[in-house]
Amino acid sequence: MDARNVGVGIAIEQAAGRGTPCHVAKIMPDSSAYKHGNIFIGDVISTIDGQSVTALTLSEVRERIAGVEGSLVILGVVRTRRDIFGPAGPQFIDIQLRRQALP
Repeated sequence: MDARNVGVGIAIEQAAGRGTPCHVAKIMPDSSAYKHGNIFIGDVISTIDGQSVTALTLSEVRERIAGVEGSLVILGVVRTRRDIFGPAGPQFIDIQLRRQALP
């Protein structure tokens, strides 16, 4: 059987374990996330398919992002928006991505 990684092409990190936010640390070239163009390093993942991930471990968040190749997943992200006058508050964005086989 051919074991492949399936996901959306982001690497995520979690600062201090369960209960702390997971954020996007890297976006892989030619991935679903890269091609979408509206997910950025530093975005905080708050929901996956409408379900909160705030009480999950990094491994649990990764498992929920992974899934069946070709299926869709909706990541709810929080992004701190800035403008020329400084912080303008958080933006809450749902981003729909297609899962794909990853190298």
